[in-house]
This record gives sequence, C-alpha cells and structure tokens, in this order.
Amino acid sequence: MHRRRFVYSLFASSALAAAPLTTQAQSTLNEPRTQPKKRKKLLPALFPAALSKGSTVGIVAPASGVIPDEIKGGVKSLESLGCTVVLGKSIYRGSAGYLAASDEVRAAEFMEFVRRKDIDAIVCARGGYGTMRMLHLIDFDEICRNPKIIMGYSDITVLLNAIFQRCNLVTFHGPVAAGEFDEFTRDSVVKTLFTKNYLADISLPIDTPTTPVDSAQTAKSTTKQTKFSKDKPGRQEKPRTATIASDDAITYSDSLLFTIGKGGVAQGQLVGGNLTMLCSTLGTPFEVDTRGKILFLEDVNEEPYRIDRMLTHLWLAGKLQVAAGIVLGKFHRSEPSGELLPSYNLEEVFRSRFEPLQIPVVGNFQFGHIRAKLTLPVGAVAELDADTKTLSILEKPVVG
Repeated sequence: MHRRRFVYSLFASSALAAAPLTTQAQSTLNEPRTQPKKRKKLLPALFPAALSKGSTVGIVAPASGVIPDEIKGGVKSLESLGCTVVLGKSIYRGSAGYLAASDEVRAAEFMEFVRRKDIDAIVCARGGYGTMRMLHLIDFDEICRNPKIIMGYSDITVLLNAIFQRCNLVTFHGPVAAGEFDEFTRDSVVKTLFTKNYLADISLPIDTPTTPVDSAQTAKSTTKQTKFSKDKPGRQEKPRTATIASDDAITYSDSLLFTIGKGGVAQGQLVGGNLTMLCSTLGTPFEVDTRGKILFLEDVNEEPYRIDRMLTHLWLAGKLQVAAGIVLGKFHRSEPSGELLPSYNLEEVFRSRFEPLQIPVVGNFQFGHIRAKLTLPVGAVAELDADTKTLSILEKPVVG
C-alpha cells in the first residue's frame, strides 16, 4: 500500500475505533450510577475485642514520628480510661527524616504489636506521611489471626481501609496519641471501643447527657445503633453532649450539618477517611472499594480547587458513582487563600461533584483534623439518612 494511503487508513481506523469508546466514557461519567455493580455477597465483618478496665494499648508510628512531649496528652487520656500504655521503640522523630523510622522498622514494629498477646489495641502515634510506604510489608494474614482494635486517622487512612479490605476486620478512624482527648472525643472512644459495662467498672468524669430525646426518634431506634445527627442550622459550630435514647442507641449532635442533592436513606459498610490519602492509593492494590459502601471523607489545609481536583479524581476513577451514600466531615482550614482567585467555595465544590450522583450526601459531621472528633468504625454497617441528617451504626463494632 502507498505510504500516504497507509497512514490515512491507519488514522481513519483508529478514529473509528476510538469514537465508540469516547461516547461510552462520556456516558459513564455523565450518567450517575446509583446502584453498585453486581458483586459477591458480603461476608460478616470481623469485630475486634472491646477494651475494658486494665486493657493494654500499644502506640506505634506507621507514618511520621513524634517528640516525647507530643504524646504525653494522649498517653494521659488513655491511662485515665483505665488502660496501660506501651510505647513502641521506633515512634520518635529524628532518625529517618519525615518518617519515624525506615519502612522495614516501622512495619516490623507494627506487626510485633499485632502479634503480642499482651497488647489489646493499637493506637497510632500520629499521621504525617509514610503509611503507604510500608503497606507492602504488612502481613495481613497475621492480622487476620490476631484481630484487635487498630485506630488512627489522616495518613493512617490507607492502613485502616487496607486492613478492612484484606482481613474483613473492622478498624477505627479516631484520635491518635499525639494530643489529649477532649470530653467529646473521649466520650465517643468509650462508647465505640469499650465494653458495655465499662462505665460501671471505672469512675470516669463523662458528663451525663441532658439533651431531650425526641419521642419519634426514640421509637425509630429499635435496633442496636449509634447515631450522629443535627437538629437546627445556623448555631455556633460546637459539638454538644451526646443524647442517649436507650442503652443501645446513642445520638451525637452538632449544629451545622447540611445535605446535598437527593434525600433518602442508604445502607452500607463505612469506608473512607482522608481524601488526599484515598486518592493517593488509586491504581494500586490498596485502593478503596466503594461499591455499595457509605464513603466518609475529610481533609485539612486544602484549597477548594484542590479538593475539587481530588473529588474529580475519585469521580473519574468511578469511586463516587458506585457509593451508596457519602458522609463529609470537617475540611479544616480549606478556604481560598489567593492562589486561585476568584474561587468557588467548598459548598459549591461539593454540590458540583455530588448532586449529579443522586445519592444521599450529608456534610459537616464532627470528624477529621479537629480536636473534638467522633470515632468511626471502618467496615461496620451504617445507615445514612439524608432526610433526618443522621448517620447510624447498625452493629456494635467491638465484641464484649
């Protein structure tokens, strides 16, 4: 074939082959998929043993290190709950740049604490950076054989979701050791991680809930669940005392929750955490599975256009379209700084990315890079009600 004619034919055939793909890709992106793809039936999650008076908590650093003074508050908080605290040897700054230690040392110490029978739970020292560097060194089969509470947030997001996806073990998006727990945080930790009879076994100065319980809401609380909700908009942004509707139903409230797009109710296992870290694992063996899940997101120090970029990344990867519902936490210090002006605000970014999905989306829950935070069980079945603005944990995330 003549060279010029061959080049033309090759171009024409490529263009014809590409056309249907382009149309299909546009259709996939523009038409929200509110139902997950057909998948295997979910196995019941593996729940770790609850903490109680006298439990031992180990502190490790999968990411960046701390200075000794940085964890005094967290250690004090855990000890005030009746726990014994064991510190890892490789949790401090100074020996490996922005990492607490080399990848091999951090992974080995984490696995050591997983195997130790005298350690009942693992709380990460802090976030920072580095957890994803050691994921390939984690022995997930060993974690399956030694299930225990594992808690952290921020950079630890990738570890929490990887353990749940590889082991079916519920993990916990909650406070780290670098910082003392305030009352709200401590209250959520106790209600989520400790035995049902814990408060009877130890004298703990947690305020008695005083917020009135709505009778209609109490009537709805017939299954074992934990609820986080909102009543009236426009008040000062401050978490309030927990409302206990019964021994099994707990309602947390703050004042600035909002909904986006479609109302309604969605159920699914909770997955998610820090938006930056979730995007960082896309295309790897550890990327988050959002099919039929309740996806929760938070971040800090990210301008609206950066949050837009990361949400668009999740959208292009098909992660948002297959979620059953989305829960937004606090996006602290995420206002426009002048880097790109004029700018959309966060609400406009959220609406542009989430409204086309036509799934329940509720924002401004009390978790993320803030002092007063909820402890959320990654892998536990939850219900998101966009009409009542509640997130309900439908199963007890610990055994005991």
